[in-house]
Amino acid sequence: VGHDGGRLAGDCSFTLCLTDVCTGWTERYAMQNRAFKWVHTGLDVFRSAIPFPIVQLHPDGGSEFINHGLIAYCKNPDHPIELTRSRAGKKNDNCYIEQKNFDTVRKLVGYARYSTQEMLITLNELYRVHGLLINYFYPSQKLIEKTRIGSKVTKRYDAPQSPADRLLANPHVPAHIKKTTQAVRASLNPVHLAGEVQRL
Repeated sequence: VGHDGGRLAGDCSFTLCLTDVCTGWTERYAMQNRAFKWVHTGLDVFRSAIPFPIVQLHPDGGSEFINHGLIAYCKNPDHPIELTRSRAGKKNDNCYIEQKNFDTVRKLVGYARYSTQEMLITLNELYRVHGLLINYFYPSQKLIEKTRIGSKVTKRYDAPQSPADRLLANPHVPAHIKKTTQAVRASLNPVHLAGEVQRL
């Protein structure tokens, strides 16, 4: 997500956003530009923040993702990641992240221009604190079924759950990951976190 404030000239910040399809777990990282070295740093931040391993990446077709650096990153034998890509011009290939880009970036920090180092530091601290709220406490619904009868489309959703709740309910997640997730959530105060989000 670009933070150019409607003016493309000069340097501006970007937000790298990652969301897990199964749980909805979402992480963000503010970068000073789209160079792969910042994408690399952002992916390392994500891997340390997410309680489960990243097994596959499915980015869009931007040059910040489709490059030799990301291919080498995914082929690292210490943490191999399967890499797939969206088709050019097909935003629906990445509908999960397109929704999160609006819900967790635009609605939070708007469309202003962010370009200084101080702004980057504040954005990343905001994303860290807000991420604890959205991943451990804020519930969301997932689409289960969509039925079309003529021109009418009917959608059916599951019960609202936070990403942490979805992780804890998933039988394929190892017990030690669930135990860590429960311990982290027990240590958090959502009222304090919400106040910190407002301050930032």
